[in-house]
Amino acid sequence: MLNNLTLSGVLIKDPELRAYRNEENTPYTFVTLLTTKGHRSQKTTLVPVRIVDKPAEAFCEHKKKGDRVDITGYVDGYVDDNNRLKTFIHATHVEYREKKKTPTEYEEFEPEVYEWPDQNLDGSDIDY
Repeated sequence: MLNNLTLSGVLIKDPELRAYRNEENTPYTFVTLLTTKGHRSQKTTLVPVRIVDKPAEAFCEHKKKGDRVDITGYVDGYVDDNNRLKTFIHATHVEYREKKKTPTEYEEFEPEVYEWPDQNLDGSDIDY
């Protein structure tokens, strides 16, 4: 059984659709996800992600640099021409997230004014 992991992050460039050189010309894309380590951490990591087949087509059509996504998948890899192991996340589920919206208008805010009744603040009304 494979271990799954889920990452949230931002795309660092526009995805490009490609096709494997097989009988079906299976579409795929490799994207890089910018993630942060821990809650509100400034430490970032770039994570390579592969998306295959119909999800890759939809992803390339709808996503662009700067978009936020959640990706669930497993660690996969291959050995390159220099005999080095290259690892990446093979996406099994992709969820699109909306960009954080920046406020364009601020509402006028009128604070409520509450008037306190007259009080004796010298302590003379307290029984000891």
